[in-house]
Formats: sequence, C-alpha cells, structure tokens
Amino acid sequence: MERVAIIGLGISGSGVLRAYQKIKSQNPALEIDIHAYDINERIGKGIPFSEDYLGALINSRSYEISFDYENMDEYYHWLQNNPDYQPDDYTARSWYGEYNLEKTNELIHSLQVTVHHKMVETLDYRKGQWVIEDASGQLNTFDRVHLCCGELPVIDHYQLLGQKQYIHNPYPLTKIKDKFTEQDYVAVIGTGLTSIDMIKYLIHETSVEKIFVFSKSGYFPTVRGDDQVPEFHYLTEAKMNQLIKQRSGYLYFEDFQELLLNEMKHFGFDLDEIVVRYFATGVRGLHLTIAKAERVGKLQAIALQVTNLLTTGWRAMRRSDREQYAAKYHKLIVKLRNPVPPSSAKEIIEAVNQERVIIFDEVSDIETIDNDGFALVLENPDHQKVDWVINTTGMVLKNKADLTEDSLLYHLVNNEYVQIDDFGGLSINIETGNIISPKFGEIDTLHAHGMLIEGVVYQNNSTIKIQEFSERLLRRIYIN
Repeated sequence: MERVAIIGLGISGSGVLRAYQKIKSQNPALEIDIHAYDINERIGKGIPFSEDYLGALINSRSYEISFDYENMDEYYHWLQNNPDYQPDDYTARSWYGEYNLEKTNELIHSLQVTVHHKMVETLDYRKGQWVIEDASGQLNTFDRVHLCCGELPVIDHYQLLGQKQYIHNPYPLTKIKDKFTEQDYVAVIGTGLTSIDMIKYLIHETSVEKIFVFSKSGYFPTVRGDDQVPEFHYLTEAKMNQLIKQRSGYLYFEDFQELLLNEMKHFGFDLDEIVVRYFATGVRGLHLTIAKAERVGKLQAIALQVTNLLTTGWRAMRRSDREQYAAKYHKLIVKLRNPVPPSSAKEIIEAVNQERVIIFDEVSDIETIDNDGFALVLENPDHQKVDWVINTTGMVLKNKADLTEDSLLYHLVNNEYVQIDDFGGLSINIETGNIISPKFGEIDTLHAHGMLIEGVVYQNNSTIKIQEFSERLLRRIYIN
C-alpha cells in the first residue's frame, strides 16, 4: 500500500483529493493510504475562500465555478438548495468556501483520509521515503508527497515590515476591523482584486475618514462584461498544435501572436485601439469597461481562450518566446482574464465620487514618521500623510529572500529539494508533474499544485485548471 501525504488542504489540496477519488473509482483495487496536513480553518477553503466578509466576492459567476469541473452547475444548484445562501451571479467567497469544505469533507470520509490538523514544519527524504515533521514534532513517513501549500510570501515593496501601523497581509479582513478610528487616513498599496476587496471593506465596515489607493501601474482590473461564447477561428487547439508540429515541437512567439492578432481582427479589434478605448488608470478604466460591456465581454472571452491554449502552449515555448509574450501581452491578458464584478466596480466609483477614496497615479516611496504614521511621497503635492498602510499586492513566489526562514517553502528551497522557477513558483516537469530539484534532478514522488506552479502552468489560478492538472498527474502515475 502506498502512503501519500497532501500538504495543504485548501483549493488545490481538495482538488488532489477529488482526483484520487476519480482514479480509485477507475481502479478499485488500488490501495492508497492518504494523509493530509492543514490547520482546521484552512481545510477546504485555503486563504482565498476563508474570508468572512460577505462583500469579498468571487470574480467568476456562480455557474462558472465548481468543485467538479465536469459538473459546472453543481455550485449554483448547491446555493439553490441551501436556504442560507442566494444563487446570485456573484457570491461571497466565504459561501464557495463553505461549499468546497462540504465537498472536501465528503471526500475525506469516502477516501478514509487521515487528517493531521497541524502545519508541516519540515519535509526530508531519508532511506527512500519522505519524512514529515509537523508543528507538534510528530514524524511520519510517506512514499509520495503533494505540495498544496499555496500560502506564498507577500512582497514588502517599501520595506515597511515591523512598522507598527503597517499591515503586510490583511487576510482575513475581519481581523483588522478594530484597528482604525474614524479620523484615520489609510493607504492601500495595490489596485488588483485584493485591493478592491480591501477598499470595499474599509468603506462598509470601518469609519476611516480617507482611503488613498495606488499601484505601480495605476490600473484596476477590467469590469466583467456580457457573457460571450464566440466561435474561434484562429485561437484553436488545432491551429496551435499544427504550428507546434511545423516547428518541431516548439511554439514560437511570432506564431502565437499571429493567431491572437488574427482572432482580434476577426472580431473587429485592433490592439492599439483596445489599449486606448478600454484601458485607463484609476476609475476612468472602470467607467470605460462598464460602458462597453458587450465588447469587453468578447475581449474577455478571447483572453480566456488565450489562457486555455497556453495551458499546453506555454511548455512548448522557448524561454525567449515566453519573455516576449510576457513583455507584450501578459498584463493585458491578466486584466481581461481576472475581471471585477460590476457591483464592486460601481461601489469603488461611488466612493471616489464622494471623495472618501482618492486614487494616486504614482507614489515613489513611503517614509515612516516617528510614532505618527507614514508619508506617501508624491509628485504633486510632495507628500500625503497617512496613519496606516495596507499591502494588497498579493502573494507571489519569486525569490528565496522573500520567504521567512521558519516556513516549509524556505526549508525546501534551502535544502535544494525544490527550486524557484525563472517565471515564478516552483520548477516542475510539466509533462510528468514531477518537481525539478537543483540537487537531485527530477523527483518522481514529489509534486506541486495550484499557485505553487503558476509560473510553469500558465495562469494556474482557477479551480478548473488545478483539478485538471491533478487528474492528469494521477492518471499518469497510477493508470497509464
């Protein structure tokens, strides 16, 4: 019997459990003893869906997200059948967390999973097995390990860690509610989806006087447009695979760019015009995409198709091709691929109109003021004093220096079991799903999932992609 450990039982960990259930249903004789490690409040939810604040919405419509990617109506039906929830287009992340927890517990029961309600401190390879030491000092050995610990570091862009009124990671939002007074000025670093949740929370759940928002780009995400399911003529698996075959297994940037531009042209879009007509900094960008919901919806459908194709196409690109794509299209595609719900965008616009939220184009630095908050360094006026600074730039794994020395990821990187990929996250062999170690080479009993491999599996931040990857991996290991 193979002993398997899943480290982290949030969205990616539960996706691995679901894959094991499918594999075992196809091969009932398969004997696997599954253990999972996570603290109780993260099980089934991870960080993204643990938030108690109901204003933190999933940016996907409720019929576009599911625990089972082969049954995309399941979450919506779960909402309909539960009197405590409403099956709206956009629902609270905590609601999906409760749904995912329920499904995860069903799998824990059916697969007879042993759950260790502890964080993992270390993972080492000894005498042909993986040895896990948890926070209580308990040791257990396993034949195979799945890393699903997606709590990545937050980058301290302005070197503010340790300052009394700096909040490095605001989640869960409810933990910071009582920190502010009604006279406080609060600065929010970031203009992504996390920032929008933070701004809404400060508006509705606190009495802070002013909220100052800024980021390096100054762009909010686009607002989700009308549903579009177009028939693609150029951005298709068949055309991409044909190009890869012609190039002896490679996908050249120029070839993929031609597919993308031809598809845009087919639907009446010009790339330069798109940037001018649909993108602008601050709330003007929100206004532009709200006003053109039908056209923006079509652009978002194209962006989704790009990410779908690059699930396989990314691994066929050479480093130089990936770099060219990243420089020219990645930010554009992400802004379209990860849109904000219209209701959230309208709340931000209203708060700006009321001058409770003020958006700065650029903040060159943040200086600390002894026992008196911070000063945002601007071009005009020179400074803006604030009482609090909140970092909402999100989690990312780019450098070992960003990891805390007591974290499991630091231990794994430091002992060279894993390496940080040039494009972020951990390096894996995308064909096998195995971790690539700088010391031991490819390790066929160590695997990473979810946000841990987003640099290798392009935009691996959706439940569907995470589930599909897990199922392909287990099918290769146990069936093929």
